[in-house]
Amino acid sequence: MEQAGFADIQVVPLEKESRASSARHVALGLAAGSPLAMQLNERGIAEKAIDIIETGLIQEYGEGEITAPMEAIVINAKIPT
Repeated sequence: MEQAGFADIQVVPLEKESRASSARHVALGLAAGSPLAMQLNERGIAEKAIDIIETGLIQEYGEGEITAPMEAIVINAKIPT
């Protein structure tokens, strides 16, 4: 970023927790809320994929709320005037 002319560069990792009320919500996010959605829809298998993902999540994490760690990286920089 310095080579591009930025100064006062700060990189701050933020640790958070992702929460979903159910395995179904996680499955919907993975299969319908990502670039994967277009490919699943083109093949006509979106609902089946969501069901399979949901089943796997329930087997792994059980029924109910699912939580998982996540991290965002925030970058702040200024362009000197």
